[in-house]
Amino acid sequence: MSGPTGVLVLEDGLHFYGKILLETAYACGEVCFNTAMSGYQEVVSDPSYDGQIVVFSFPHIGNVGTNLQDEESGRIRLKAVVLGDAPTQPSNFRSTASFFDYLKKNEIPALFGVDTRALIKRIVASQDPIKAIVSSVRQPLQKDEIVTLANKAADSQSLSGNDLSRVAGGIFSFTSVENEWSKEAIARSKPKVAILDFGVKANILRCLSQRGITPKLYPQGTTVEQLLEDNIDGIVLSNGPGDPRAIDPAVLTNIRRFLSARIPLLGICLGFQLIALSFEAKVKQLKSGHHGINHPVKNLLTEQISITSQNHEFYVEEMTLPDHILITHKSLFDGTLEGFKSPDGRIVAVQFHPEAAPGPNDTKIIFDQFIDRVEAYAKKK
Repeated sequence: MSGPTGVLVLEDGLHFYGKILLETAYACGEVCFNTAMSGYQEVVSDPSYDGQIVVFSFPHIGNVGTNLQDEESGRIRLKAVVLGDAPTQPSNFRSTASFFDYLKKNEIPALFGVDTRALIKRIVASQDPIKAIVSSVRQPLQKDEIVTLANKAADSQSLSGNDLSRVAGGIFSFTSVENEWSKEAIARSKPKVAILDFGVKANILRCLSQRGITPKLYPQGTTVEQLLEDNIDGIVLSNGPGDPRAIDPAVLTNIRRFLSARIPLLGICLGFQLIALSFEAKVKQLKSGHHGINHPVKNLLTEQISITSQNHEFYVEEMTLPDHILITHKSLFDGTLEGFKSPDGRIVAVQFHPEAAPGPNDTKIIFDQFIDRVEAYAKKK
Protein backbone atom coordinates (compact mmCIF):
# COMPACT_ATOMS: atom_id res chain seq x y z
CA MET A 1 0.00 0.00 0.00
CA SER A 2 1.20 3.49 -0.78
CA GLY A 3 -0.85 5.05 2.01
CA PRO A 4 -0.66 4.55 5.78
CA THR A 5 -1.16 1.08 7.22
CA GLY A 6 -1.08 2.05 10.88
CA VAL A 7 -1.87 4.90 13.25
CA LEU A 8 -1.03 6.05 16.76
CA VAL A 9 -3.86 7.98 18.40
CA LEU A 10 -3.33 9.83 21.69
CA GLU A 11 -6.17 10.16 24.15
CA ASP A 12 -6.57 13.84 23.23
CA GLY A 13 -7.11 12.95 19.56
CA LEU A 14 -3.67 13.92 18.25
CA HIS A 15 -2.66 11.18 15.83
CA PHE A 16 0.29 10.02 13.74
CA TYR A 17 0.09 7.83 10.65
CA GLY A 18 2.77 5.39 9.57
CA LYS A 19 3.47 1.88 8.38
CA ILE A 20 2.86 -1.06 10.69
CA LEU A 21 4.72 -4.36 10.81
CA LEU A 22 1.69 -6.50 11.64
CA GLU A 23 -1.26 -6.62 9.28
CA THR A 24 -3.67 -6.83 12.22
CA ALA A 25 -2.53 -4.76 15.19
CA TYR A 26 -4.31 -3.20 18.13
CA ALA A 27 -2.69 -2.16 21.42
CA CYS A 28 -3.40 0.37 24.16
CA GLY A 29 -1.09 1.71 26.84
CA GLU A 30 0.69 4.68 28.32
CA VAL A 31 3.16 6.10 25.82
CA CYS A 32 6.75 6.82 26.83
CA PHE A 33 10.01 7.45 24.98
CA ASN A 34 13.48 5.97 25.27
CA THR A 35 16.56 7.95 24.22
CA ALA A 36 18.97 5.00 23.90
CA MET A 37 20.92 4.78 20.63
CA SER A 38 21.61 1.09 21.14
CA GLY A 39 20.32 -1.89 23.09
CA TYR A 40 16.84 -1.87 21.58
CA GLN A 41 16.39 -5.61 22.16
CA GLU A 42 17.18 -5.24 25.85
CA VAL A 43 14.72 -2.35 26.01
CA VAL A 44 11.77 -4.18 24.48
CA SER A 45 12.42 -7.34 26.53
CA ASP A 46 12.61 -5.45 29.85
CA PRO A 47 9.56 -6.51 31.94
CA SER A 48 9.42 -3.03 33.46
CA TYR A 49 7.78 -1.79 30.24
CA ASP A 50 4.63 -3.82 30.88
CA GLY A 51 1.56 -1.79 29.89
CA GLN A 52 3.48 0.80 27.84
CA ILE A 53 3.95 1.87 24.23
CA VAL A 54 7.64 2.69 23.73
CA VAL A 55 8.78 5.38 21.30
CA PHE A 56 12.45 5.29 20.27
CA SER A 57 13.93 8.75 19.78
CA PHE A 58 16.89 7.36 17.81
CA PRO A 59 15.77 6.72 14.21
CA HIS A 60 18.08 3.87 13.19
CA ILE A 61 16.83 0.85 15.10
CA GLY A 62 17.66 -2.70 14.04
CA ASN A 63 21.22 -2.45 12.75
CA VAL A 64 22.66 -5.22 14.96
CA GLY A 65 19.66 -7.54 14.72
CA THR A 66 18.62 -9.68 17.71
CA ASN A 67 19.83 -12.79 19.49
CA LEU A 68 18.83 -14.97 22.43
CA GLN A 69 21.72 -13.80 24.64
CA ASP A 70 20.53 -10.18 24.75
CA GLU A 71 17.00 -10.92 25.92
CA GLU A 72 16.26 -9.52 29.37
CA SER A 73 13.28 -11.79 30.02
CA GLY A 74 11.49 -14.76 28.55
CA ARG A 75 8.55 -12.75 27.29
CA ILE A 76 8.08 -9.26 25.86
CA ARG A 77 5.54 -7.37 27.95
CA LEU A 78 5.37 -3.92 26.34
CA LYS A 79 2.31 -3.15 24.21
CA ALA A 80 3.82 -1.66 21.05
CA VAL A 81 6.89 0.02 19.57
CA VAL A 82 6.97 3.32 17.62
CA LEU A 83 9.89 4.16 15.32
CA GLY A 84 10.91 7.08 13.18
CA ASP A 85 12.21 4.92 10.34
CA ALA A 86 11.69 1.35 9.24
CA PRO A 87 13.88 -1.13 11.16
CA THR A 88 17.24 -1.40 9.43
CA GLN A 89 18.66 -4.69 8.20
CA PRO A 90 20.99 -6.37 10.68
CA SER A 91 24.75 -6.33 10.16
CA ASN A 92 26.36 -8.07 13.12
CA PHE A 93 27.96 -11.49 13.60
CA ARG A 94 25.85 -12.16 16.72
CA SER A 95 22.53 -11.59 14.96
CA THR A 96 20.20 -14.57 14.55
CA ALA A 97 17.06 -12.65 13.54
CA SER A 98 16.14 -9.16 12.38
CA PHE A 99 14.36 -6.79 14.74
CA PHE A 100 11.33 -7.00 12.46
CA ASP A 101 11.21 -10.80 12.75
CA TYR A 102 11.83 -10.63 16.50
CA LEU A 103 8.86 -8.31 17.03
CA LYS A 104 6.69 -10.29 14.64
CA LYS A 105 7.50 -13.56 16.40
CA ASN A 106 6.45 -12.00 19.70
CA GLU A 107 3.34 -10.43 18.11
CA ILE A 108 4.38 -6.91 19.09
CA PRO A 109 2.94 -4.11 16.89
CA ALA A 110 5.60 -1.76 15.53
CA LEU A 111 4.59 1.49 13.86
CA PHE A 112 7.29 3.25 11.82
CA GLY A 113 7.52 6.31 9.60
CA VAL A 114 6.25 8.45 12.48
CA ASP A 115 7.41 11.97 13.30
CA THR A 116 8.85 10.82 16.61
CA ARG A 117 10.35 14.25 17.33
CA ALA A 118 6.90 15.88 17.31
CA LEU A 119 5.44 12.97 19.30
CA ILE A 120 8.11 13.14 21.99
CA LYS A 121 7.76 16.94 22.27
CA ARG A 122 4.05 16.35 22.90
CA ILE A 123 4.81 13.77 25.61
CA VAL A 124 7.31 16.08 27.33
CA ALA A 125 4.91 19.05 27.21
CA SER A 126 2.10 17.11 28.91
CA GLN A 127 1.47 17.64 32.60
CA ASP A 128 0.33 14.05 32.98
CA PRO A 129 1.21 10.67 31.45
CA ILE A 130 -0.51 10.11 28.10
CA LYS A 131 -2.39 7.00 27.03
CA ALA A 132 -2.52 6.01 23.39
CA ILE A 133 -3.61 3.33 20.97
CA VAL A 134 -1.73 1.75 18.06
CA SER A 135 -3.91 0.24 15.36
CA SER A 136 -3.63 -1.02 11.82
CA VAL A 137 -5.69 0.88 9.26
CA ARG A 138 -6.57 0.43 5.59
CA GLN A 139 -6.97 4.12 4.81
CA PRO A 140 -6.85 7.51 6.56
CA LEU A 141 -9.48 7.60 9.27
CA GLN A 142 -12.55 9.80 9.46
CA LYS A 143 -12.88 12.28 12.31
CA ASP A 144 -15.41 10.14 14.16
CA GLU A 145 -13.09 7.12 13.89
CA ILE A 146 -10.26 9.14 15.42
CA VAL A 147 -12.55 10.19 18.27
CA THR A 148 -13.56 6.58 18.87
CA LEU A 149 -9.93 5.45 19.07
CA ALA A 150 -9.01 8.40 21.31
CA ASN A 151 -11.81 7.48 23.70
CA LYS A 152 -10.67 3.86 23.77
CA ALA A 153 -7.15 5.03 24.58
CA ALA A 154 -8.47 7.25 27.38
CA ASP A 155 -10.42 4.31 28.82
CA SER A 156 -7.46 1.93 28.75
CA GLN A 157 -5.48 0.85 31.78
CA SER A 158 -3.23 3.40 33.47
CA LEU A 159 0.02 2.56 35.21
CA SER A 160 -1.13 4.62 38.18
CA GLY A 161 -2.98 2.46 40.66
CA ASN A 162 -2.05 -0.83 38.98
CA ASP A 163 0.26 -3.48 40.36
CA LEU A 164 1.64 -5.01 37.16
CA SER A 165 4.50 -6.77 38.94
CA ARG A 166 2.26 -9.70 39.90
CA VAL A 167 2.21 -10.94 36.32
CA ALA A 168 5.69 -9.68 35.33
CA GLY A 169 7.40 -11.73 38.02
CA GLY A 170 7.93 -15.44 37.48
CA ILE A 171 8.11 -15.30 33.67
CA PHE A 172 11.90 -15.52 33.49
CA SER A 173 14.02 -18.66 33.71
CA PHE A 174 17.76 -18.36 34.28
CA THR A 175 18.85 -21.85 33.34
CA SER A 176 22.13 -22.05 35.26
CA VAL A 177 20.53 -21.17 38.59
CA GLU A 178 16.88 -21.94 38.03
CA ASN A 179 15.38 -22.05 41.52
CA GLU A 180 18.14 -24.24 42.95
CA TRP A 181 21.50 -23.51 44.53
CA SER A 182 24.33 -24.93 42.46
CA LYS A 183 26.02 -27.93 44.11
CA GLU A 184 29.42 -26.43 43.38
CA ALA A 185 28.56 -23.18 45.17
CA ILE A 186 27.22 -25.06 48.19
CA ALA A 187 30.33 -27.22 48.33
CA ARG A 188 32.52 -24.13 48.32
CA SER A 189 30.25 -22.35 50.82
CA LYS A 190 29.63 -19.54 48.35
CA PRO A 191 27.24 -16.83 49.62
CA LYS A 192 23.65 -17.25 48.48
CA VAL A 193 21.50 -14.32 47.41
CA ALA A 194 17.70 -14.35 47.15
CA ILE A 195 16.14 -12.25 44.39
CA LEU A 196 12.52 -11.33 44.96
CA ASP A 197 11.14 -11.34 41.43
CA PHE A 198 8.93 -8.38 40.56
CA GLY A 199 9.94 -8.61 36.89
CA VAL A 200 13.67 -9.22 37.13
CA LYS A 201 16.07 -8.55 34.25
CA ALA A 202 18.50 -11.26 33.19
CA ASN A 203 21.54 -9.07 33.67
CA ILE A 204 20.90 -8.68 37.39
CA LEU A 205 21.32 -12.44 37.66
CA ARG A 206 24.38 -12.39 35.43
CA CYS A 207 26.03 -9.62 37.45
CA LEU A 208 25.60 -11.64 40.64
CA SER A 209 26.73 -14.93 39.07
CA GLN A 210 29.82 -13.30 37.57
CA ARG A 211 30.84 -12.24 41.06
CA GLY A 212 30.78 -15.76 42.47
CA ILE A 213 27.32 -15.53 43.97
CA THR A 214 24.57 -18.09 43.52
CA PRO A 215 21.31 -16.20 42.95
CA LYS A 216 17.92 -17.81 43.50
CA LEU A 217 14.60 -16.44 42.32
CA TYR A 218 11.74 -16.18 44.79
CA PRO A 219 8.14 -15.03 44.38
CA GLN A 220 7.52 -11.49 45.55
CA GLY A 221 5.41 -12.67 48.50
CA THR A 222 8.24 -14.69 50.08
CA THR A 223 8.58 -14.25 53.84
CA VAL A 224 11.71 -13.73 55.90
CA GLU A 225 11.16 -17.11 57.55
CA GLN A 226 11.38 -18.83 54.17
CA LEU A 227 14.60 -17.01 53.35
CA LEU A 228 16.17 -17.78 56.71
CA GLU A 229 15.22 -21.42 56.32
CA ASP A 230 17.15 -21.43 53.02
CA ASN A 231 20.12 -19.89 54.84
CA ILE A 232 20.41 -16.93 52.45
CA ASP A 233 23.12 -14.30 52.88
CA GLY A 234 21.64 -11.38 50.96
CA ILE A 235 18.40 -10.15 49.41
CA VAL A 236 17.82 -8.26 46.17
CA LEU A 237 14.46 -6.61 45.44
CA SER A 238 14.31 -6.54 41.64
CA ASN A 239 13.03 -4.07 39.11
CA GLY A 240 9.50 -4.43 37.77
CA PRO A 241 6.55 -2.63 36.17
CA GLY A 242 3.50 -0.80 37.43
CA ASP A 243 2.69 1.44 40.34
CA PRO A 244 4.64 0.57 43.50
CA ARG A 245 1.89 2.17 45.57
CA ALA A 246 -0.51 -0.54 44.38
CA ILE A 247 1.67 -3.41 45.60
CA ASP A 248 0.12 -5.99 47.91
CA PRO A 249 0.47 -4.59 51.48
CA ALA A 250 1.72 -8.01 52.58
CA VAL A 251 4.80 -7.45 50.38
CA LEU A 252 5.66 -4.24 52.26
CA THR A 253 5.12 -6.06 55.56
CA ASN A 254 7.62 -8.69 54.45
CA ILE A 255 10.12 -6.04 53.37
CA ARG A 256 9.89 -4.36 56.78
CA ARG A 257 10.78 -7.70 58.31
CA PHE A 258 13.72 -8.02 55.92
CA LEU A 259 14.90 -4.61 57.12
CA SER A 260 14.84 -5.88 60.71
CA ALA A 261 16.54 -9.20 59.95
CA ARG A 262 20.05 -7.72 59.58
CA ILE A 263 20.52 -9.40 56.19
CA PRO A 264 22.19 -7.24 53.49
CA LEU A 265 19.49 -5.82 51.23
CA LEU A 266 19.74 -4.22 47.78
CA GLY A 267 16.79 -2.57 46.02
CA ILE A 268 16.90 -1.78 42.29
CA CYS A 269 14.37 0.51 40.54
CA LEU A 270 10.97 -0.84 41.71
CA GLY A 271 12.84 -2.45 44.60
CA PHE A 272 14.18 1.02 45.49
CA GLN A 273 10.64 2.39 45.57
CA LEU A 274 9.32 -0.52 47.64
CA ILE A 275 12.00 -0.06 50.30
CA ALA A 276 11.09 3.63 50.44
CA LEU A 277 7.39 2.74 50.83
CA SER A 278 8.27 0.31 53.61
CA PHE A 279 9.80 3.34 55.38
CA GLU A 280 6.43 5.09 54.78
CA ALA A 281 7.96 7.53 52.32
CA LYS A 282 5.85 9.02 49.52
CA VAL A 283 6.03 7.92 45.88
CA LYS A 284 4.65 9.96 42.95
CA GLN A 285 4.42 9.51 39.18
CA LEU A 286 6.66 11.46 36.82
CA LYS A 287 5.15 13.34 33.88
CA SER A 288 7.01 11.39 31.21
CA GLY A 289 9.30 9.05 33.11
CA HIS A 290 13.03 8.43 32.85
CA HIS A 291 13.93 6.05 30.02
CA GLY A 292 17.38 5.96 28.48
CA ILE A 293 21.05 5.11 28.98
CA ASN A 294 22.48 8.64 29.21
CA HIS A 295 21.14 9.89 32.55
CA PRO A 296 23.79 11.62 34.71
CA VAL A 297 23.61 10.83 38.42
CA LYS A 298 25.76 12.34 41.14
CA ASN A 299 27.03 10.32 44.09
CA LEU A 300 26.68 12.82 46.93
CA LEU A 301 29.13 10.93 49.13
CA THR A 302 32.01 10.87 46.63
CA GLU A 303 30.89 13.68 44.29
CA GLN A 304 31.49 11.31 41.40
CA ILE A 305 29.14 11.63 38.41
CA SER A 306 28.07 8.48 36.60
CA ILE A 307 26.10 7.98 33.39
CA THR A 308 23.28 5.59 34.15
CA SER A 309 20.61 3.45 32.54
CA GLN A 310 17.10 4.29 33.73
CA ASN A 311 13.59 2.99 33.18
CA HIS A 312 10.97 4.18 35.64
CA GLU A 313 7.73 6.16 35.78
CA PHE A 314 7.66 6.86 39.52
CA TYR A 315 9.95 8.63 41.96
CA VAL A 316 10.45 8.82 45.72
CA GLU A 317 9.94 12.14 47.46
CA GLU A 318 13.26 12.66 49.21
CA MET A 319 11.93 14.72 52.13
CA THR A 320 9.51 11.96 53.16
CA LEU A 321 12.24 9.44 53.97
CA PRO A 322 13.16 8.97 57.67
CA ASP A 323 15.81 11.32 59.01
CA HIS A 324 18.29 8.52 59.70
CA ILE A 325 18.40 7.44 56.03
CA LEU A 326 21.42 8.74 54.11
CA ILE A 327 20.79 10.23 50.66
CA THR A 328 23.50 8.92 48.32
CA HIS A 329 22.53 9.75 44.71
CA LYS A 330 20.60 12.41 42.82
CA SER A 331 19.66 12.92 39.18
CA LEU A 332 21.42 15.80 37.44
CA PHE A 333 18.54 15.99 34.97
CA ASP A 334 15.77 16.96 37.38
CA GLY A 335 17.16 16.57 40.91
CA THR A 336 15.03 13.55 41.78
CA LEU A 337 16.26 11.01 44.30
CA GLU A 338 18.38 8.21 42.82
CA GLY A 339 19.80 6.40 45.84
CA PHE A 340 19.84 6.04 49.61
CA LYS A 341 21.22 3.72 52.27
CA SER A 342 21.01 2.95 55.97
CA PRO A 343 23.70 4.45 58.24
CA ASP A 344 25.45 1.08 58.59
CA GLY A 345 25.34 0.48 54.81
CA ARG A 346 23.47 -2.80 55.19
CA ILE A 347 20.49 -1.46 53.22
CA VAL A 348 21.21 0.13 49.83
CA ALA A 349 18.66 1.20 47.23
CA VAL A 350 19.17 2.78 43.80
CA GLN A 351 16.60 4.07 41.32
CA PHE A 352 18.89 3.61 38.31
CA HIS A 353 19.94 0.24 36.84
CA PRO A 354 23.46 -0.79 37.91
CA GLU A 355 23.16 -3.88 35.69
CA ALA A 356 22.44 -1.54 32.72
CA ALA A 357 21.59 -3.80 29.74
CA PRO A 358 21.52 -1.66 27.75
CA GLY A 359 23.77 1.06 29.02
CA PRO A 360 27.13 2.10 30.45
CA ASN A 361 28.92 0.11 33.14
CA ASP A 362 29.66 3.08 35.39
CA THR A 363 27.56 1.87 38.32
CA LYS A 364 28.21 -1.88 38.38
CA ILE A 365 30.31 -1.12 41.45
CA ILE A 366 26.98 -1.24 43.28
CA PHE A 367 27.08 -5.04 42.89
CA ASP A 368 30.71 -5.23 44.07
CA GLN A 369 29.83 -3.30 47.21
CA PHE A 370 26.75 -5.44 47.80
CA ILE A 371 28.78 -8.66 47.46
CA ASP A 372 31.28 -7.32 50.02
CA ARG A 373 28.44 -6.88 52.51
CA VAL A 374 27.00 -10.30 51.68
CA GLU A 375 30.34 -12.04 52.18
CA ALA A 376 30.94 -10.23 55.47
CA TYR A 377 27.48 -11.29 56.70
CA ALA A 378 28.07 -14.91 55.62
CA LYS A 379 31.34 -15.06 57.58
CA LYS A 380 29.69 -13.80 60.76
CA LYS A 381 26.88 -16.38 60.73
